[in-house]
Amino acid sequence: MSETVLPRVLIVEDQLNWRRLYKIWLRNSCHFSFSLSRSEAMETIRNQYFDVIIMDLGLPDPDQGISVIRQILESGIQSKIIVVSAFTERELLLQVQGLGVYAVFQKDDRLETEIPIFVRKAFEMNTLERENANLRDQFREKIRRFQILGTSTAAENLRRNAQSISQADTPVLITGPTGAGKNYFAGLIHSLSKRVDKPFVGLNCANLPPQLVESELFGHTRGAYTGADRATIGKFRLADGGTILLDEIGDLPVGVQAKLLQAIEEKSFFPLGGHEKIEVDVRILASTNRNLSREIAQGRFREDLFYRLAGFVVRIPSLSERKEDIPLYFDQFVREVCNQEQMALPQIESPVYPFLQTLPWPGNLRQLKNCATNLLLFHPKKITRADVRKQFMPPEKSLLDHAVEKKFTLREMTALYVKALFEELPNKTELARILQIDQKTLRRYLKMEVEEK
Repeated sequence: MSETVLPRVLIVEDQLNWRRLYKIWLRNSCHFSFSLSRSEAMETIRNQYFDVIIMDLGLPDPDQGISVIRQILESGIQSKIIVVSAFTERELLLQVQGLGVYAVFQKDDRLETEIPIFVRKAFEMNTLERENANLRDQFREKIRRFQILGTSTAAENLRRNAQSISQADTPVLITGPTGAGKNYFAGLIHSLSKRVDKPFVGLNCANLPPQLVESELFGHTRGAYTGADRATIGKFRLADGGTILLDEIGDLPVGVQAKLLQAIEEKSFFPLGGHEKIEVDVRILASTNRNLSREIAQGRFREDLFYRLAGFVVRIPSLSERKEDIPLYFDQFVREVCNQEQMALPQIESPVYPFLQTLPWPGNLRQLKNCATNLLLFHPKKITRADVRKQFMPPEKSLLDHAVEKKFTLREMTALYVKALFEELPNKTELARILQIDQKTLRRYLKMEVEEK
């Protein structure tokens, strides 16, 4: 049995007889402390947290009491304030209520019964407000984790689509190249939906042997197959009430597709080896980098399952289609790695960003994140354009080998050499002196575009 949590209460009261009464009224219902003056109360509040503060308005006059109440409220302290006053002036009591205190009482015979009740209610409200604040923080963290960065038209469209799609329970099919952020988009849909406080469960359909996919999806009973020495509940039951992401749905074995279709349509299924139907309430998201129309034509994907999954279809563009977003994602990945490894943020030279935008990124966001991780591993203090470039040059080939393989002209070879040297020595005056050429010739070589052949 869990222990009852008692509220922590500070009672600001300078009269001994009232302190004795509070001890009687509140015994066994809270942990309480006393302060006898305004200065003592403020010092105590600065050093300890209290759920409820019971404040005598006269310390020794009401103006001082109101001043203390204002200080507490303006300091951001989350305690609930109950004011007790021997003064009966209606205007004064209305002024106190207008400050935003929890309750105001006059010192009379009713306090014996009302104070314990209102202390408990104030404590419960304070607890509820803290829990709500924690939920809001968790929600903001989920939004931050699955945010779609960027100022490109593609990024704006994705954010708009996520906002619209998240409000429905219709299945969503997310397509796009490998590493483009399909899982991020699925997470964003869940975090914006009414199911945000329920599970978000994913299953990569490509990473499992065909004979285990059905068990992972729907669970199995003990003895359902050789080696099944205990029962499992499966991803669908884990996601009950929330969202399930079927990643790489195009790789789902045809034999399992029929059972998945039935589970989606009936919102129920039988575990592998089981005879009891399990009902679930889940939203279905699916993602793939395959062309499902081609898979359907070649008999590898069921057409009826495709139409069931494609309530909404969203294509995630490749990174090469939104190059203006690359610097934002690179900075985000650098921050994530630094936070994870407890590293200080490195200095990133400004030429790094436009250079990143010139690179092809066939692995999209996944490749960009790996790039950021590797750069931080080898260059934790400072990242330069030359550091990035070295990651994309085959380490086993020299500049000369590369030029010979591509059959560059002498002028192209010279331009490559000048550009490579400039990355190591970005001082044009000093570089022109080393190369024994004038500034005009140096600028011409630096501007020359060398196309891959």
